[in-house]
Amino acid sequence: MEVSITPDQPGLLQHTLNCTIENKPLPIGLQIEALIKGPEVCIETPSLDFGLVRLGEKAVRIINIMNTCEVGAVWSIAEAEETRQDDCFTFTPCSGEMPPRGLLTVLVEFSPTRPDRLRTVFDLTVQDGHTQHISVQGETQQPCVCLLSCQLELPHIYKHVPERHFVTLINQTALDALYKWGDVIGEDSADCVVNFEPSYGRLAPREECSIAVDFTSKSIGEMRDVRVACFIDGMSDVVWLSIKATVKGLTVDYAIVPALSPAQSLLTPVPRSPERVLPPDDLSPRDEQLNVDFGDVELGSTVHRQIKISNPTAIAAPFKFSFKRFSAADPPSVIRQRRLVSKNRSSNTGLLRKTTNLADPNSKTPEKATEDYCRAVLKNNNGVAFTAEPSTGVLQPFSSLSVDLTVFSDMFGHYHDLLIAEVESLDPVHITIDADVLGCPLNFQLTAAIKQLQPIVRFGAHVPDAGPVNRCMRINNTGPCDVRVDWEVLLKDENKDKLLDLLVIIGEAFPLLDKDRNEIYEPSSSLSATIESPEGAETGTSPSVNYNTVSSFGGGGSDITEETTDETSPCDGSKQKLVRVKLRTHEGVGRDCPFTVTPRQLVVPGRGTANVNVCYTPIQHIDGSERHFNGFCLGHMSLTDDLQSTNDGTVSRSHGYDVTPLRLEMTASIKPALLTIEYEDVSSSQDFKFTAPASQLLNGETSVLSEVARVTNVVKLCNYTGTPLHFQLTTADPFRVSSVRTGRSSVAKINDAYCLPAQKHFSVSVTYRVTMDSVTLANTLTPTPVPLSDPESPDTEKRQTWLSVENEERRLHHRHPLDIMFSNGAKQSLPMEAVMILPSFTLSEDVVDFGVCFVGQERTKHMTISNYTGSATRWCITAGRCTGPWLDTQSSIPP
Repeated sequence: MEVSITPDQPGLLQHTLNCTIENKPLPIGLQIEALIKGPEVCIETPSLDFGLVRLGEKAVRIINIMNTCEVGAVWSIAEAEETRQDDCFTFTPCSGEMPPRGLLTVLVEFSPTRPDRLRTVFDLTVQDGHTQHISVQGETQQPCVCLLSCQLELPHIYKHVPERHFVTLINQTALDALYKWGDVIGEDSADCVVNFEPSYGRLAPREECSIAVDFTSKSIGEMRDVRVACFIDGMSDVVWLSIKATVKGLTVDYAIVPALSPAQSLLTPVPRSPERVLPPDDLSPRDEQLNVDFGDVELGSTVHRQIKISNPTAIAAPFKFSFKRFSAADPPSVIRQRRLVSKNRSSNTGLLRKTTNLADPNSKTPEKATEDYCRAVLKNNNGVAFTAEPSTGVLQPFSSLSVDLTVFSDMFGHYHDLLIAEVESLDPVHITIDADVLGCPLNFQLTAAIKQLQPIVRFGAHVPDAGPVNRCMRINNTGPCDVRVDWEVLLKDENKDKLLDLLVIIGEAFPLLDKDRNEIYEPSSSLSATIESPEGAETGTSPSVNYNTVSSFGGGGSDITEETTDETSPCDGSKQKLVRVKLRTHEGVGRDCPFTVTPRQLVVPGRGTANVNVCYTPIQHIDGSERHFNGFCLGHMSLTDDLQSTNDGTVSRSHGYDVTPLRLEMTASIKPALLTIEYEDVSSSQDFKFTAPASQLLNGETSVLSEVARVTNVVKLCNYTGTPLHFQLTTADPFRVSSVRTGRSSVAKINDAYCLPAQKHFSVSVTYRVTMDSVTLANTLTPTPVPLSDPESPDTEKRQTWLSVENEERRLHHRHPLDIMFSNGAKQSLPMEAVMILPSFTLSEDVVDFGVCFVGQERTKHMTISNYTGSATRWCITAGRCTGPWLDTQSSIPP
């Protein structure tokens, strides 16, 4: 038996089922109990997590429902009333009937209306079934971004200099956040530029992002109201960044480096504010600290000074240095390049460097390249030129730079100028420049190549009363101005008691003179109008300069000038200098002899040359001894009025005694006209002697006598006086000048005169002539008792010809000088003496006695003929009155 139950509602079913059985009175009760269940729906997702949901967005989740029973289930789903706050859930579908064993998917859409934490329950209600619950959770948020610091303080900001700082954006949520920076607003927004990097972007959840803020100010001062908005997508509020800044401007500090050694160079900073303004046409110093003094500058040299400029700000400062009056000319690029090469060579002095190519016309030594550069920068003809190196550039932020100032000069004077330092956006700064250029722009061509040498004209030694010796000196003017030179000739004085010279100057010390050396009065000259010539004085004479010597002052190395002035007119308050008194070191005494300079006044054109003639006239000294002259001439320089000073006060030049003169040393000496006699025979005495026997007239074996016999001696005449000597050679018979041998000496002969250069010599051959006339003269003379060797006898010098006997030898003496007649009238005599030895002989027997001779007997007697003299002779024996054969023989007897 099957029992089928069809319940109509779930629950516990208890029922007694009576079964009536036939034939049984009572029915049989079948107790039936059954638990009736309704439809069973199973939820596969017991809980639902929506996670993080951005406000304004929707989140969808899926709920799977399955009917596990065999009956259909009518269901519905909704949020529980206990936890419901807003209707923010949408179920699709929200109710329906599920077939047996059916599966259903429900879409739940969550649309939050406010940020909140979601904690709720969904109720799944099944008709005639159990209600099931689904736990629902989630998080609803909206973007929330803030700044770590909403105020940016910028204490050190400089105008037009971008300053970068950083701000931090913090994403306080787990959501991504889009941000974008807006425009700058506020009262000071027009005076600045603010840039953000990046200016927009996305922030990751919980991210801290560093944003670079570039701030550039357009003005100087405090900025208190600068705001920038940062817009966050999804945020209703705006994030604001407030910027406050103190903006500074550009300042440049100047420091004058003193002219000391590098270890002692101390900087004196002189700050310059932007508010300082100096008129560009004002040449007067407004600040005494801003002064560059080159001091005393030697003419032609280059002196350097330095200015250190510092930039204590972050603003790059383009600068430019220029000079108001004496700016240097721009040299050609070739010359500038050569100077750079020479400077590089000089900086590597310890290294081997390439030798200058002398074959290349463009190749220059470092010294020549520097000289060309100096000449190029001075071509403006101002007398001086200042350069700044570097003259232009950019002074980097927080840096310093040394500017080298150099002075080039070719004309003396005191120069005053302004160095204008121009920095962009700042007022120009004026720095006064002063330089005292000392020296002489004139030089002699004699020492132009070596400027350190003092020019000296050495006239050498000359004989008295010789002709004037002239030297033409070329004067170069390296300066741009015409210079008038007045010459003053002095002889050096060795008197050490004289220390100072007192000069009393009346009027102009060196006025302009005409060709007759008379002063030229200019009508425009205020000084000439105040000086009146005294009665009887010649008009146009030069003002006098009196020289007095002062021996009571010490320290004569400096000049002291005392000026006495007088008023030119009672109505005119200006005073002119009429009388000046000047002290100077005593070096010499003014003389016009033996040195002279012509012309005494000349003008040397600028960048030109002129010639001056220096003359030395040898004069006869009283005692006729040797004398040396040491002198010098001073060329006092004068300039025209427009060159002495300028109206703007930038140039002032002295002249006359107040400026260093051009100096030329002169030396000469006077030596008596005297030749040095040197004998070829070293053993000879002071006298020039000849010895000749009369036998030189014999002509071999023949009986014919020669007319003349000659004996020649040679003497060397040397000129050690240091000057050429002009002279003639004269003598008397029986001496004659036979020949002159010059050798390598450049001896010139003009007519009968000779010119022997200094330090040269030549040989003179003097001949003594032996003649029969001399022999005849000797036979007529009586021998003198005074011996020839007695030089103290007064008759020896007077007697020109005499006969002497010494050791039975007769000698004929001739004494005549060799006269050297100089061109100046001086006379030098060379004593000459000739000795002619006369022949004589003796017989050993006065009588030849043959005794008694037999007829036909030959007897021979010997007789000796002796010649004890220095002269040979001829002899012969002739028969007398005797009878008999005689041998007539003839023979020579040797001396």
